[in-house]
Amino acid sequence: MRIVKPLFAIAACFFITAGCNSQLQKEFTEKKLVIASQQTVTVKELGLSITNNGCGREWIGGAERLYCYLVIKRKD
Repeated sequence: MRIVKPLFAIAACFFITAGCNSQLQKEFTEKKLVIASQQTVTVKELGLSITNNGCGREWIGGAERLYCYLVIKRKD
């Protein structure tokens, strides 16, 4: 009986703490961005700004390669 009460108290504290911490987490939401040429978009949740400085095509070894020149800044 001496061991049961402390174990019960420890288990109760563990479950209460776990329940409280799970409610504090922010919900993750997915966001799709389409950034036009020379356009800047900010993502407030991440503290980022993304600028598209242009897209293009180049040929390398007979194969076409598409690219976009993106500039990503954190917390301007």
